[in-house]
Amino acid sequence: MNKKKFSIHKAFSILFLTVIIFAVGVLIGNQTSHQKVNTVLELSQELQLQTRGIEVQYDILEENICLNDDVLFLTEDLFDLSEKIGFMENTLGSENAKVQEMKKEYFIVEAKHWLLAKKRTKDCFQNNISMNNTVVLYFYSNKGDCPRCQQEGTVISYLHMEYEGMNVYSFDATSDSTVVTTLKQLYNIKDEMPALVINDETHSGFIDADEFIAIVDAQAEAIKLTKEELEV
Repeated sequence: MNKKKFSIHKAFSILFLTVIIFAVGVLIGNQTSHQKVNTVLELSQELQLQTRGIEVQYDILEENICLNDDVLFLTEDLFDLSEKIGFMENTLGSENAKVQEMKKEYFIVEAKHWLLAKKRTKDCFQNNISMNNTVVLYFYSNKGDCPRCQQEGTVISYLHMEYEGMNVYSFDATSDSTVVTTLKQLYNIKDEMPALVINDETHSGFIDADEFIAIVDAQAEAIKLTKEELEV
């Protein structure tokens, strides 16, 4: 009899402790979620201010594009924006409305920077292409239908580190952003991902580092031959 009472008492004690632990876990979880929401809201406001500021900087730099070799220092700002948006995407999910809104803002800023980079190559380098002034548009998909997108991203990141003046702009090909839609139409980007536009030349499918460098070298040689023919 005593043994039975002890078992019941023990069972209720375990149940009570379980409920307490669960309640504490829920409380901590709610506090953590609340903190995450607050962090994301603050980050969203910060991103909006940052994107506006960068757009004004672009307009200023466009007027003096060749006066400063470091005119594209704004690449660091783009990277910073990308990191923050990545945090939001990981926290809220890629389908979250706020995440989609901020990605579209980011694509607009990227497109403005891309136009600035193209203008710099044309006006300051007379279109003499090299790895150090190459401009790349990288289209990817993160919906699980592009097994080599992550690998392509690694290749592009490596080349970007190796060639300091190389400019890379990444766009989610599945986005309904008008910027992305326009660029895809302009460069005839189809469903096959990844896709790269290297100095205005479209390439579909995965490209490794050696192939990438060979493409840029061939472009530079073609421009050189064209100029020599015009001079004859």
